[in-house]
Amino acid sequence: MIICSMTMYRLIIFVIIVVASITQLDGQVEEWQDSYRSYTINVDLKNDEILFDYELYFISEDKKGSYRTASLDTFVLLLKNDIANFPTGKENILFYIHGMFGGQVLNYKSTLVDFRLRYIDPPASDMSRIVGYRWPGNSLDYPKCRDNAHAIAEAMNENFREILNHITAESPSTSVNVIAHSLGSELWKEMMVYENTYASDNINLNQVVICAPDLDGNAFHEGTPLSLAKARCKGVTVYHSNKDFTLTMSKNFNNRNRLGLDGPDEATAFGSNLSFVETSKIADEENFAWKMTGHSYVRASERCSGDILSVFIGLQASEIAHRLPQADKLGCYILEPAADQ
Repeated sequence: MIICSMTMYRLIIFVIIVVASITQLDGQVEEWQDSYRSYTINVDLKNDEILFDYELYFISEDKKGSYRTASLDTFVLLLKNDIANFPTGKENILFYIHGMFGGQVLNYKSTLVDFRLRYIDPPASDMSRIVGYRWPGNSLDYPKCRDNAHAIAEAMNENFREILNHITAESPSTSVNVIAHSLGSELWKEMMVYENTYASDNINLNQVVICAPDLDGNAFHEGTPLSLAKARCKGVTVYHSNKDFTLTMSKNFNNRNRLGLDGPDEATAFGSNLSFVETSKIADEENFAWKMTGHSYVRASERCSGDILSVFIGLQASEIAHRLPQADKLGCYILEPAADQ
């Protein structure tokens, strides 16, 4: 029964992701390469060796294309030169850690299209660039993807920390925001195991958004890596929905509550810089496959992405429109749908 359930889980998620990605792209990749510069850090795991290489997609007046290098120093130099030319008021950067299947080429590129439209282009945004980590979480083997996240976490945290230190040294006014989605939140949690061994020093980490997390329900209990890591950024916001079909299957497979489905429990270490936002009432995704899974509102929902952008630009949780506070839980809110949903 477990084998059959796991096989069905893999097949259903794979089909949904492929259909949704093709539908969402619909010719947008060319438009994306024509109109935006972004960075990708490719992480590979081969024979227990962890390899990094770096890609820059660019557009200029007379040419467009991509550049790829295995050198972190070269990547940092390109990023530093780019930061020096960021427009005033758009000095910040968004780092993205995808979930299972999120690094497949079609899905990854279409996500960057959506992220640019949702988080970079709006006039209210203070961010100019997206840096995405593509990590080995793209097979049909769910346990293997999770094991890979654990295996690469220390090296990824060292890579992330080094890049952030360079950014801070070059441009102290540039802050970094993070989105970790789905199984990417497991990777972020494991990265924090190693990050918490350092002193909370000068890393300029702004807001961390954990969206539809495929995490155990106790992920923010007192003393856990994510609870301890709250001190390393200005704020952490977790988005969850009880209509998340993908995490419903994960709950059945893991035989444990999922934070992105069930929300925080009573033992959660609530605090002033930790918020939980329930999105169960939101159903404004235009892509049918995304609406059916209820798992991709970070990229597909105007209401949810608007709320996330408000977090990134520094609005206090209580100041963000369309949120209803839950009186019995500190820092917990319900996101209300638009009137015309």
